Amino acid sequence: MKAQTKKNIIWGIVAVAVVLVIVLSVIAADLSTFPGTVKQTIYEKQVVTEGVKSTFHDGVIYRYPGLPPMLEVSGDNYEMGLQYGVLLKPEILNALDSWKKILVWMADDMGIPFPAILSVAKLQIRQMTASLPKDYQEEMRGVSDGSGVPYETVAMCSLFYDFGEGMGCTGVLMRGKDGSLIQGRNNDTASYGGEEFAKMTVIVKHKGKGHNAFVHMDQPLYLGVETGFNDKGLSFGEETLFVKKPEAGGHSLQFLIREILEEASSLKDIYPYFDKYHTIGSYGCVWGDLRNGRGAVVELTPTAWAKNELSGPILWDFNKLYDPGLAVQQRPSRSINNGDIDREAIASVFPKKSEYTFDDAVAFLRSYVGPDGKDYTWYGTRHPIG
Repeated sequence: MKAQTKKNIIWGIVAVAVVLVIVLSVIAADLSTFPGTVKQTIYEKQVVTEGVKSTFHDGVIYRYPGLPPMLEVSGDNYEMGLQYGVLLKPEILNALDSWKKILVWMADDMGIPFPAILSVAKLQIRQMTASLPKDYQEEMRGVSDGSGVPYETVAMCSLFYDFGEGMGCTGVLMRGKDGSLIQGRNNDTASYGGEEFAKMTVIVKHKGKGHNAFVHMDQPLYLGVETGFNDKGLSFGEETLFVKKPEAGGHSLQFLIREILEEASSLKDIYPYFDKYHTIGSYGCVWGDLRNGRGAVVELTPTAWAKNELSGPILWDFNKLYDPGLAVQQRPSRSINNGDIDREAIASVFPKKSEYTFDDAVAFLRSYVGPDGKDYTWYGTRHPIG
């Protein structure tokens, strides 16, 4: 009996070892599939280029020296994706190296082997992609067909924020002349891969069939929105928030914002979307209703949301939950001894005015001197706003 038990234990150990070898082999194989094999496509010879302008179907891209590429796509979602992939292919290929560097950085920061974090990312991204509206999945497929980049890689980059969540941005609304509204945002990626993100900005205008046209400033393969506006006068900028319990089965944050910009026309139109959808993670959303001179900070979490509408001359948003009912969801590591407390201190001494200018918004985002007179860009672990 004892001999049989010993034999069973040995075979059990062997079985576990075999499973581990298989799992590690799969993980190692995953490593070689990012970004995967980029294929030549039948569309590349159909691009017509004259100077700084290139066209394909109804899409057009302008590449001026020293400026981010400016792309315009139109049609149904698949066709917009196809135009995006074909016309933006050089920028997409250059960006893939940066995407990989960022993933490697994240793995190193968390003390996790890169193949492991890549495998986890792929599993989560597959789930997130499958829960997206079909139109957005079709657009990703169009990008893949147009660029030759594997569909899985397109999806991973496009949903990267929902997986990674690691920025420290700033948003501000200011009351301008005659009741006008000024909105400002800095894309603060200092917490990871900032130098890589800085290389990749592209400006894209989507003119979707049956939807509002919208413009967004993001990285190649981001098909959702982090910074953008639509043709109805709605503008948007995001700030990262961190909650204790993300909801993997929730709605993508970036694609929720895109859906709103495609369908909504004013500030009052946006609120029903937050009742309708539960999100994967948390978002600090700064909204401007430029035509009506209104604005608000909206805090989204997987379980609830809150709003704070602009009532005075200035309203800012840093990387923390302000609403007392939502603040209990915030990760302690993000609310104790972090740079956002310093940003609040810096903002508190920004000149108070009854109305502001565009230059004031830029100055706010570049503020770095606190109430104690210290330069927070060089003072220990303190952080300036911009």
